[in-house]
Amino acid sequence: MSIAHRLNFEEYLNHARSMKLPCELVDGKLVDMGLGTVRHGAIAKFLEQVFEGESDRTLY
Repeated sequence: MSIAHRLNFEEYLNHARSMKLPCELVDGKLVDMGLGTVRHGAIAKFLEQVFEGESDRTLY
């Protein structure tokens, strides 16, 4: 993905909605994000469990 000019946040949102792969705005330029790996999924699940445990602990 290559954009000739720097984008503001609104332009980024409009353009990102049309993208098939996720992208992020870095220094005003769109950069394709890679797909997550199995390790990314494991870390996300671990964090979800930690946060859920903390929220349960603070509610009671």
